[in-house]
Amino acid sequence: MGFKDIHFYALSDDDPFWQVKESEKLKFEPRKKQSEPRMLVVHSKTGQEVQAFTAGQHSHEHAHGEAKYEKYVYSSTFGFSTPKGSVLLKQGAFDNTLAVSETENFWQTAFKYEHYAIHDDYVYSDWKPWSDVEIKNYVIPQMPWHIRIHQINTRRTINVAEGGFAAPDYGIPGQQVLDTDVKNAVFYQTEVGIMGLVGLSEELKVALTEPEPNTNLYFPKTKIPLQTGVLKPGEYTLISLYLGDRELESLDEREQIVLPEISLNGNQVSFTLDGNTTKITLAEFR
Repeated sequence: MGFKDIHFYALSDDDPFWQVKESEKLKFEPRKKQSEPRMLVVHSKTGQEVQAFTAGQHSHEHAHGEAKYEKYVYSSTFGFSTPKGSVLLKQGAFDNTLAVSETENFWQTAFKYEHYAIHDDYVYSDWKPWSDVEIKNYVIPQMPWHIRIHQINTRRTINVAEGGFAAPDYGIPGQQVLDTDVKNAVFYQTEVGIMGLVGLSEELKVALTEPEPNTNLYFPKTKIPLQTGVLKPGEYTLISLYLGDRELESLDEREQIVLPEISLNGNQVSFTLDGNTTKITLAEFR
């Protein structure tokens, strides 16, 4: 019998297999580029939260393939959502993805990218929902934050909706929308962690939304921070910040919310948090 043929879960509780101690040499890297599954996998400081940033994944044979494979990021804490329909925004439950439509109905998200790249510090993808609309996406992990930059070139008027992480909505103590002075932003605290969205582009407005129930993999009811707007024909560069933090216990005190500083100069992105600055070069940015 080969190693791959062993059914581990059939072993008894006192089997020597379960007594083997974990190797101290096994440590997760804070950030790991995985070219084969087309992921940039990032761990939090304690390793409790794992986020997989994807680009170029595609499956046309599975139900809801665009939700299961082609979102910007998948979280071990917040899970992901699959749509009940595409007519209304609340049916789509568009967490961690960008949805577009020509009206306020019949939304679509990325389904097969034109191009993609997995870099050491960001992922890139190029999507054409219509022949005269091109959307280039740059997603930059900076745990527990991440940055999204979209270059949109459209020759038609389009409606845009983009969501952050989904979090449970049970109406229990500890679940609350946090009151902050941050412009065009929302933060939502739950028992599993804190998520938030900061919109840095005037074309889109941020709100905390309630998608239809039973759309999320983990939670029967959720809230999703969503930014929406209408883009007329033209060229746009949209920038936003997303927070998905399992390890921050509370944001009750306003001073605990520490926003990163973001700047984009040509194809250079600068991210500053707690006095530490990281600079990222976007190779595909034009």
